[in-house]
Amino acid sequence: MKALVEFLSKIAAENKRLAYGIALIMLLSALIALKAFYNFHAGVQKDIELKKETLALLASAVQRGGEGDVKRETDRLHALEEGLIKSDKPSIAAALVQKAFKSAASKNTVTVISERPLKPLEAGAYTVVPIEFQLKTGLSGLKGLLADLHASNPATGVASVIIKASDNAMLDVTLVIQGAMKN
Repeated sequence: MKALVEFLSKIAAENKRLAYGIALIMLLSALIALKAFYNFHAGVQKDIELKKETLALLASAVQRGGEGDVKRETDRLHALEEGLIKSDKPSIAAALVQKAFKSAASKNTVTVISERPLKPLEAGAYTVVPIEFQLKTGLSGLKGLLADLHASNPATGVASVIIKASDNAMLDVTLVIQGAMKN
């Protein structure tokens, strides 16, 4: 560091314009560093204010009565559980999902090429029953099928979709549909 200072002072003694340029560069560097620090400080202050506001909102929600919220969430959970598959065994649940899927597929003129139940997955108090379907359909048929699946009973969800273009404006689609049952 001492060598750098000596070098800069030697250059400054030889050329006054260069000395003014170095001083200007140092001043601008200091201003840039100061601005970066100020922006960081302002951002931290903004985060602190947002967290204070969030805590105030949370505290007011707790004061208003958290029990009503718990009851509302419990009612919502029971409503969602109404859409579960009513079955004791995953194999029966898979058959019910397949039946609902085939009904929606025939309604939308979708050709089911193959179907394969996959291994059931444990998800806490529920068992997820996935089934893989291979289809041949047009875009409108696929759109109608997905809409019907969204509104179907038992409630089903699409875990994955693979779409490949085929001949005659048809699509080769592989869908993994999953339903859930209570353990």
